[in-house]
Order: sequence, then C-alpha cells, then structure tokens
Amino acid sequence: MHTRPSRPRSPAGSRRRLARSAAVLLAGLLLATSAAPTAGAEPSGPRLDWRPGGPTASSRPGAPCADLLFVGARGSGEDPPYGRTVERTRQALADAAADGTGRDVVAREVWLDFPAVDPHTLTEVGLDRLLLEPELPTTGYLHSVDIGVQQLSQVLDDSAARCPDERWVLAGFSQGAQVVTSTLSRRTDDWRLAGAVLVGDPALHPGQAVVRTSTAVPEATGLVATLRYVRDAVARGRDSGEDPEGAATMVRSVIEVGVGETDRTRMLAAAADHDLDLPVSPVVVSVCRAGDLVCDAGPALLRMALGQSALEAELARTRPVHGGYRAGDLRPAARAIVSALPERLPPPAPAPPAPEPVAVGAETLVAAGLGVLGVVLAAAWWWRRRRTPRSTSGG
Repeated sequence: MHTRPSRPRSPAGSRRRLARSAAVLLAGLLLATSAAPTAGAEPSGPRLDWRPGGPTASSRPGAPCADLLFVGARGSGEDPPYGRTVERTRQALADAAADGTGRDVVAREVWLDFPAVDPHTLTEVGLDRLLLEPELPTTGYLHSVDIGVQQLSQVLDDSAARCPDERWVLAGFSQGAQVVTSTLSRRTDDWRLAGAVLVGDPALHPGQAVVRTSTAVPEATGLVATLRYVRDAVARGRDSGEDPEGAATMVRSVIEVGVGETDRTRMLAAAADHDLDLPVSPVVVSVCRAGDLVCDAGPALLRMALGQSALEAELARTRPVHGGYRAGDLRPAARAIVSALPERLPPPAPAPPAPEPVAVGAETLVAAGLGVLGVVLAAAWWWRRRRTPRSTSGG
C-alpha cells in the first residue's frame, strides 16, 4: 500500500502544528462550556434560518447561495436524503441555534447522492486479503466512498466558485463520515469550513486533528484506520525482510490497536490522507461511542484475534451501539459549532445609510414663509374679485 512520505519538520510546520493544537484546544473548551451553560446566561450565537424546501441532491447543483451550506452524508445502507443519524445531527444544530440572539444566518442544504453501500462488501473479499495483499482489493464499499468523495468535492467546488461568501458545515455518519474526512483532508480552502460533525467515523485514529466526544477512549481507532495501520506494518515487515509472509506482523499490529498501544508515528503515516491536518484548524468534532466497532474497533478485533469471539457476534454486538447515536451524543458537538460560527462567518453586508435630514437655516425659513404668505394674499384677492359684481355703464 502506498504511503505518503514523511515531511521534514520546519519552523512553518511547527507553527502550523502549534496553531492546530491551539484550535483543537479552543474547540474542546467550546465543547466543555456549551455542555454546561452558565445559569442566567443569554445565548449569543446566530439564529439559523433554514431555507424552505429541504435538502437538494448533490447531483442537482446550482441552488441559490446562502450564508451557510450544510452538507449531509448518510451512513452505509441508510435511506436518502440524510439517514437517521445525520438528520439528528442537523436537528441538533437547529436546536443549538434556536435561542440565539445574534444575526440571522440563512442556510441551504445538500445531501450527497452517493451509493452508501453496505460495509459487508469488505468481508466478501476476506479479511486476510484486505490485510495481507500488496494491493488493496477493490470492494463495493471502497468504491462507494470514492464516489462520495468525488461528489462532495464537486459540491464544495461549486460553492467556492459561485458563492465566495458562503461557509460550510458538514455532517457525516459511518461511511458518510469517512467521505467527509477524506474530502477535507485533501482540500486547502478549509478557511471556508465553519465546522464538521463526524459520527461513528471508521477513519478515526489517534493523532487525528479532531475534538473527540462521547464515551470512546482517546486511543479509539476506527476500522478503516486499523486496516491502513495493519497494512502499513505488513508492508514494512516485508520490505525489511523481517516478516516476508506478513502474518506475524498482522497479528501484532491488531493487538496493538486492541490494547490502545499503536505506534503514533506509524499511525499518522498510514492514515496521512485522513489526518484532517487543516491549515486553519476549524472546529471538527468526532463523536464515537465505546463499543462502536466502526469507530472503536480495537476491543472487538482483540477478542477476535484471541479467539474469544467471531465476526458475526461482534457485528451483532455493535449494531445497536453504532445505530444508537441520539441527541445527547450529538448536542455538545452541535453547540460547539454554533458557538464558533460568528468568527467563521464573514461580516454581514452593511445596511444602506439612512437619508440625512436637510438642514434649513433661518433665512430659508423666512423666505419660505413670505412665499406662502404671498400665495395666500394673491388667492384672497382673486377670490374677492370673483365675488364683487362688475359695474355697468348707462346710455
């Protein structure tokens, strides 16, 4: 598997990493303060004015511009437009802004019209092939993700070209979260991004530039990130000649993920195209519940590696967890993004100036008064002449 070569550290890179860390810390503080509002405090965020008509499909571009573009990417096998979890995320954002006292922000909505196929297509090729083959086998799931990335990129490109003052809020669940993660990690115009919510993201990994919420441990690693980490380790073992078959390295790497002791440097190299290392470091929140096999794969993989459980049992165990994200899981992320909107949105257009009152001097008033008086006297004289009978001469 091809890995992006490590880049030499530079002062600019160090400043960028420092800025990213500061932004992540700030987003964490926003999460903490928004989750426990001060008694008697008045909300000061904007009010979201959702454009009527609901979301439009990504396959139908050209909708009128707005202040905010909300794009939702549903999870595997979910019904369009958003699926349940992204719809709940959108509602959490609406609720977080419902009591805002700031400016009105018009939001338009787009849903990604991509296949969002079932992830079981990964298992059709076999776990050993996915982890051990030099070239990653083609699967329906990975192809679906590629289509989603292409469509989301087109939506954002269209917004950037037609609506330069529009800012973005993105939400993705499961496969949709991976689509959002992959797309953002490739872009350089992240200053347009007002925030993103990633729920049950299979690309989640230690060192990723996100703020984590919900109950998963900080070392939680998603299925796709684990796949990349193991494949990278297997490739290194083969290249060095230490493990030509790769089986021992595969088991060791799975155990490292399972116990939360991955090599941070190797993880960042393996997942470089999912790092979300964005220059402007907007608020990106990853919501992952403990026991969600999709975003917290380690414990389940460890049980399978030790022969304590089978894949079918783990899938049955994780189904209610992965599909059970509710308002309580999503509310902190929504509040953090809404709280950060004022600094992400461009300033509103200035209101047209009110007409200035005309200053009238005393001389003007006197002249106007004399003019009115003259008109009145002339009218009275004319009226009097009409009422006076004309004299007639005799003869």
